[in-house]
Amino acid sequence: MKITKPGFHVAANCGGCTGIDNHHETLNADGLGFVVYSTNDGGLLTQAAKYQHATLIWRDVEASTFNPADYGKNPPALAQTYWGRTLDRIPVPLKTLRGRLWVELLNEPGNAPAQAAYIGWLMYEMALLALRDGWRVMGPGWAPGNPEPEAWTEAGWQSYLKLCELHPEQIAVSLHEYSLDVDIHAQEPWLIGRFGQLFAACDKAGIARPTTYITECGWTLNDMPQVEDAKRDIEYLTALYNEYPQIRSYHLWTLQGGPQNGVLPGRLNSLMPWMTQHALESATDVEPVPPPAIPPPEPPMSNLLRNPSFEDGWTDAADFPGQHPDGWEVKWNLTDGNEYQNPHGGQDYMLGEGVHKSAAHLPEDEQDEFIWNGKWTYKLFAGQRSFWARLKQALELPAGRYRLTTPVWVDCYIWEDGKNYDVDPKQVEYSYKGNGKFLKNWTALKSGGKRSPWVEFQHAGGVLDLAIHFRCNWAISNNLWLDGWSLKTVAVTEPPPTEPPTEPEPEPPPVSHKAVVVKLPQTVTPEEWLEAAEYAYKFRHTLTASDDDMLALLESASDESYVKLCWPARQAGTIALLDEAGYDWLPLPFGKPLEGVEFGPLFEWRYVLTSPFDAPRPYANGKHEGADFDIIGGTADNKTAVLCLYGGVVDRSVDSAGGYGKYVRVAHKSPAGIVFYTRYAHLDARYSQEGQPVGKGQPIGEVGTTGNVTGEHVHVNIEVPGYGLDGYVVEDVIDPTPYIPSGASLPPYNPAPAVEMIPYFTPESGDYGDIVILANNWVDAEERQQLQRNGTLVYVVKNSQWERRRLGTGGIYLEMDTSPGNAEYYTVTGGPWLPLSWRPGDTFNRTETVTFWK
Repeated sequence: MKITKPGFHVAANCGGCTGIDNHHETLNADGLGFVVYSTNDGGLLTQAAKYQHATLIWRDVEASTFNPADYGKNPPALAQTYWGRTLDRIPVPLKTLRGRLWVELLNEPGNAPAQAAYIGWLMYEMALLALRDGWRVMGPGWAPGNPEPEAWTEAGWQSYLKLCELHPEQIAVSLHEYSLDVDIHAQEPWLIGRFGQLFAACDKAGIARPTTYITECGWTLNDMPQVEDAKRDIEYLTALYNEYPQIRSYHLWTLQGGPQNGVLPGRLNSLMPWMTQHALESATDVEPVPPPAIPPPEPPMSNLLRNPSFEDGWTDAADFPGQHPDGWEVKWNLTDGNEYQNPHGGQDYMLGEGVHKSAAHLPEDEQDEFIWNGKWTYKLFAGQRSFWARLKQALELPAGRYRLTTPVWVDCYIWEDGKNYDVDPKQVEYSYKGNGKFLKNWTALKSGGKRSPWVEFQHAGGVLDLAIHFRCNWAISNNLWLDGWSLKTVAVTEPPPTEPPTEPEPEPPPVSHKAVVVKLPQTVTPEEWLEAAEYAYKFRHTLTASDDDMLALLESASDESYVKLCWPARQAGTIALLDEAGYDWLPLPFGKPLEGVEFGPLFEWRYVLTSPFDAPRPYANGKHEGADFDIIGGTADNKTAVLCLYGGVVDRSVDSAGGYGKYVRVAHKSPAGIVFYTRYAHLDARYSQEGQPVGKGQPIGEVGTTGNVTGEHVHVNIEVPGYGLDGYVVEDVIDPTPYIPSGASLPPYNPAPAVEMIPYFTPESGDYGDIVILANNWVDAEERQQLQRNGTLVYVVKNSQWERRRLGTGGIYLEMDTSPGNAEYYTVTGGPWLPLSWRPGDTFNRTETVTFWK
């Protein structure tokens, strides 16, 4: 068939779209394939859907905006968030076009090398979700001149491009190409024509060139050449893109109105009649591609829960503060002796509250967050207390398979001039029980957002005593908002025909083991098989290349069983089988992410490994997710600095309420461009703040005993997104011990003796007149200062200014300083200015508040 490639970028506030429907109607009547692109509102696309030859592309501005703070997060988890946000934003009329409509996922994300590489993995994970759900997607809408050519060779982008090869009508690449000048040839081919770098990377890697859409194209944001020059430029663009059958369309910026676009929409719209004729005359042949099959709509399923959104009334509770929602029984599991012990931090579970909240009870900015189904939400909370709550309901159900979904907004935080959601990964957990048996064992819920935990389970028929458990394990601000729950039928099992009674067969033993299957593609090479076998053997995972064996193993194990796919881009059929059967899977990228990384020592003195990776632990899954180290011969509180293992930037610097205590996490990039993190926990003091660059060997904190510890040490994690192991209390960890240098060759612990500070800040004789010489660290000169002492107060006179210092039991305090001059002075509160004693080389962090006065 023939297609025509020139088109327009259009948005909801279409300020210059006169005649566009006639344009589309003419192209369709001529039998030409053409593409319609629109952002936000679905009106233009809904109208264009009547044309059988039209391809439709939609992007939502809010859903496609990437938050820079999300770089480095676990790609599969973040993909769930972004894909869910995108689905929520699709206008209702467009949802009926699933399978026909293309959705553009991102828009001009960051282009630094590590960022571009990360975006590849995120696009890959979102594309897998889109394939699962039957949508067509493209991305990431790179800005003109982006990304750098080598980005396409990164592992994430290679995986995404292989998906494009496998699914050319479901997965595509979108680019923006502007000349950024009224001269369309400015900096060509680095701006216009940059798609050539993508195609060259595919050719080199032996990957088919992907289906590509130039979703924004043109000159500048708000200008274009004179009419005849613009026509010549458009003819040039059409001829350029017509040379490449993989490029399906390009869209001129813009018919979107608004002051930022100046006169451009009107001037571009004036070309509409000419554009129609040009599109007809420049049509090019492409291979016919059958339209993708549109999945039939899912049959409506009724919600089997009573009062699933907590809208249908409630009664005041007699056994706890608050209310019982009608249809539910709310219970609080309280720590009493050995009953309901906290498996994490040892903090007792205490009584909480459960109350109904409407929009009238909430600040305006929280109403849409905490209420998403109906007019009410149910809140479980216990300010600064740990709690364990359960909601129970008994249901009479036929035999069958069911799906339970319990959305919850996890609002658990530490207050630090605002809500800080960077809490322990196991701060909040949930589980499901049916008739007293686990339907889903305890699973963590990340704080700081709406989560939608769910489980599918088989029920033999009859009464189901359903219990949904939530527990908040550390005493911080704990708030859980519940709304929009559902229990729906997946499949009903027909009762067996009536037969004469027979002797009952003995029941098989209950299934309780969890299977983890490492599944290889059918095209696996011997080298790849050995690589996967080496990985699987370490964890005693089952290794198979057979889909039948994989499903048989999962069916005979527990609901927590799942599959690790070695090369997901080559296993689309396996992914479809797993999704259809309802089993979870995770990607397992192979490689050596820390190749070329050379770590420095952890301390300046000899140190030793005190607890290795995977050492038994009494909490959670019982696996130590890092390694512990301590000074050999150090004192009980030796103040030794922990040194940064490798240069990077401080990613987190936190006083955690969880098991890590005070910790610092540093983000690094390997010579191969892999982003990874080192985490240093249980510190007594943090010397590094978030965003601060740190070098190898630089002190970042003091070895300590904060958090859940039995003695002084530093706990070290190495976390490598996309390469690390699963099943630990933090994601993506690897064994750090092979990478951390031995401390055996370092000097023995022999710190210099502490120096008393007070003699340096008091007169040597009498109370007045003595002069000391101090060397300042900010100028290459010595300064003479007059000291005067009155009891515990020392005045330092500097010309016409002076300071007042106090000699206290907790340190030396700087209380007032008049050095600003002009009758101004400042006071200092909040902590010591210097410690009472100090060893050479020690680092001291001041926590003080300075207030200026006049």
